[in-house]
Parts: sequence; C-alpha cells; structure tokens
Amino acid sequence: MTSNKVLLYFPSPLPYERQWKGIPLALLAISRILAKEKYNIKIYAHHLNKNPYQEILNNGEGAICLGISAMTGFQIKDGLKLAQKFKRKYPKVSIVWGGWHPSILPIETIKNKYVDIVVSGPGDESFPQLVHALQNKTSLKKINGLFYKSKNKIISTAPSSAPNLKKLPPLPYHLVDVEQCVINTEYGQKTIAYISSYGCPHRCSFCVEEIVNKRHWSSVPADIVLKEWQDLVKKYKVDSIAVYDSNFFVDENRVKEICKGLLKKKIKIKWGNANGRAGQLSRYQKESWQLM
Repeated sequence: MTSNKVLLYFPSPLPYERQWKGIPLALLAISRILAKEKYNIKIYAHHLNKNPYQEILNNGEGAICLGISAMTGFQIKDGLKLAQKFKRKYPKVSIVWGGWHPSILPIETIKNKYVDIVVSGPGDESFPQLVHALQNKTSLKKINGLFYKSKNKIISTAPSSAPNLKKLPPLPYHLVDVEQCVINTEYGQKTIAYISSYGCPHRCSFCVEEIVNKRHWSSVPADIVLKEWQDLVKKYKVDSIAVYDSNFFVDENRVKEICKGLLKKKIKIKWGNANGRAGQLSRYQKESWQLM
C-alpha cells in the first residue's frame, strides 16, 4: 500500500528565547486540496509540539516528502537545522521548501544541499500536484512554479499562476490545535488568523508582492468569507479575526459586502490587522468607512 503521509514544518520566525504562536497559514493553504483528498498531513511547529525535530524524525518513515515554509530570517536557520537532521536519516525523502524567501530567491535556495525542490509562489495548487508526482514517481516538468535538481543540474518549470481562491476548499484549520494558535490582540482575547486574498495590483518599491504574485490579486468572495468566519466563531469560539492579506482593501464593494454581512448575520466578532494602501483607502466612500 502506497503511503499518503505528508510532513510539514513551520520554523520559528523568532529566536528561541522569544516564543511565537499563531496559525501556520502557509501550511494550511498548501494542505487544503490534500486534506480534501484524505492525505495524512502532519503539521509541526515549536508552539504545537514539545520537540518538533524529534517528532518529525520519528515519523519520517514512509513520508512522501517534508515541506518547510520560510520567510527571510530565523525561519531559514531553524528550517535548515531540521532539514540537515532529516536528510541524514531519510536521504531518499524529498525536502520541499516554499514560502516568501524561496519564492524571491529560488536559485539561491535550491543550491543548498538540504533543499531538493523549491515551490516558488503560491503553493495551493502546485504543492498538491508535486505530492501526487512524488507519490506516483512521475515527472515534475509539467508542474508550474518548481525548481529542482536533476543530474547535478537545476531545472525550473514554467512560473506558477495565482490560484483561483473562489474554487479552492477552505483552510483546513482542523489540522492544527487551534487553541494553541489563537492569540490575544488589541481587538480580542481569542484572535484567529485568516487570509481572504492573495497578491496586490500595486507596485510599491519595498514590497515582495510584485515578484511573488506579479501584481495579480485573487480573492475569496464575500459570501464565502462570511461563511468561513461564521464557522470559525462557531467551531473555535473565537472573538476576533486577524486578516493577513497583503491588501484586503483592493475591492471596495467586497469590503462593504463583508461588513454588511457581518451586521446582517449578527456575527459577533471584531476584525483587524488588515493591510491596505493609504491613497486607496482615502478614496473610499464615507459609507464604507462607517460600515467598517
């Protein structure tokens, strides 16, 4: 029987003496299709496991791959520390890196001996395709957004396109212990992280979005956002939502629909953390500001 086990690790974004906790949104995003397909997905992080390194090393037998998500900074150091141990014990299991840093510097990333494959850009669709290919031992050439090694050469496939968030399953929060991931914020005692859109159409010179999502913006429709927020409140008893979009406010009508829906459905939460551009928000209608 072919194994369907996928191991995923969210390295600590902070030095170990500073504790970080939260929802590993990136890992939930790449798991949504696989979770629907009933893959055995194991997500590890320092705030979710007593000893994530050891637990992963104990559970690596038969895994299709180990996935690691990393931003520039401490997550690289932490991720490499695990990858080195894992590669030593399971040399034939592919170690797949994704996230912001591998997406902006894929060549630099793939050159590291503890990186077998890089998923560049959003992995919601490409990572499940990669898992299927690794499981069935088929070619990776037709999967977009990959960098990998073959006979000492670096192979890159066609760039990935933004996933259609209207058609993807919801984030599989059940894969983690949500109680260990909710945080106390200025707008709630039990705040849960959520993402409703990818990308941003603007071209701010300091921002990574122009490279990663090519100024494309893809969003979850307002009615689905409202249903998912309602489900989070009901299932996990959260009192607030932290919106982790790069630009939540691209579509003013969508924002108004979400706000009107919260009032109509009497969903008792506060929401915040949402990013937007000052120039864009200054042009919002007065009605939109009152609704928010």
